[in-house]
Amino acid sequence: MFTTENKLSHYIDGLYDIVANFSSLLNDGHINLLYTGTNKFSSKVLGSILYEDDEELYLRYIHTLISDETLNDFLNKKITLRQIITQSEAVFIVDKNYNDEITNYALIPIGDIPDDFLPLENSYCPDFVKNNSLDYTFSLKGELADLHKAEPLAVSETNIKIYNLLSSATTFLDDLDIEHRIYSEVAIAGSFELNFEIELKEKQNLFSISNEDIKKFIFDFFKYIFNKLPDEPVNTLKDIDASSEHLIKISTDLKEIYEKRSAFLNQEATDQKTIDLINYSVDAFKDLNYKGFNKIEVKNTLSNGEKLPVALIDENYYNNVSDRVFKTESENKPNEITLDDEPVAYKIQVYSLNKESGNGKAYYIFDEIVNKITFHLKGKDDYHGTVFTKSLDENIQIEILGIGKRINNSLKEITITL
Repeated sequence: MFTTENKLSHYIDGLYDIVANFSSLLNDGHINLLYTGTNKFSSKVLGSILYEDDEELYLRYIHTLISDETLNDFLNKKITLRQIITQSEAVFIVDKNYNDEITNYALIPIGDIPDDFLPLENSYCPDFVKNNSLDYTFSLKGELADLHKAEPLAVSETNIKIYNLLSSATTFLDDLDIEHRIYSEVAIAGSFELNFEIELKEKQNLFSISNEDIKKFIFDFFKYIFNKLPDEPVNTLKDIDASSEHLIKISTDLKEIYEKRSAFLNQEATDQKTIDLINYSVDAFKDLNYKGFNKIEVKNTLSNGEKLPVALIDENYYNNVSDRVFKTESENKPNEITLDDEPVAYKIQVYSLNKESGNGKAYYIFDEIVNKITFHLKGKDDYHGTVFTKSLDENIQIEILGIGKRINNSLKEITITL
């Protein structure tokens, strides 16, 4: 163990002390091994354990000042903890007792730390094991925002863009018949943090399924589109054979969410649903005007108050991913809606079905063009063992009678009474 006898006497008080935004990145169930937070100057501090002294009963940590960009690179495994520490001229050594109280501290030149006490060469940030929430904070950074100022119209526009992001990223909940609302929450005065809550309005019963998988999926989805997508090959979303392991993981997790709730998708439909979620979520940033700020820091606010880092978005984000996504188009003209007067025969092939609610999706071929439609089954308590599950499981067409709904002469929906 090395001592702190040669500590530097001149340093700015409070520079290396974490006083706000604490977030534990790694905990062994007993002590925090890796964590982050901000000092009283709102600068980022990264804390990492050096060792535990069982005889003297204290824990020794390194506190290192880092930029938003460096922390984001570390969280996304682009830089190691060793690189962060060794590239600093000096680090702050902090001793704490088991009540997390500081008992000793010293500012030490990096060269005074024995190499054996430094992290390993491959000391990349570990994956988080957290119970995510549906509360997200979007902090404006840089320029006026760092001076605790912002232009009201710019904040209002950004607020709307982020709402559109959250709305697009949660459209899959509609397929699961999970009613949800997105609320904007009041931020601390002068912080320029845009706080949002996604509220799920589920009817709880004895057989209710925990929504922890939905919370984790949304967290992982945001990490993918903001951190992984910019580095993906250009054709990742456009060529199924070019899908990366990160994209496949997102798609697989989404499929499991559907299956747990008796809403089944085949692989083609799952892949398309994943791509749609990505396209429309990214599209929310297409025309964002970074006025008075140049970065947005995204954090997930956990139930214990910790704010888990998600991503750091800069003004080049959309340009960096625009060639990887499909362009979405919006129709401005009013829709012409018509309904069948009586049940009509249709041939469909089911690719998604909630066997309890009877809501599903299917392929409908008209004039040799394959269209995707939704359908609604009525008349039963559940739809296991029906011709619709047979179509889903065996990928076969079936003929049904139903009331079709057309939008601008294009069939979009069929209601079927059994």
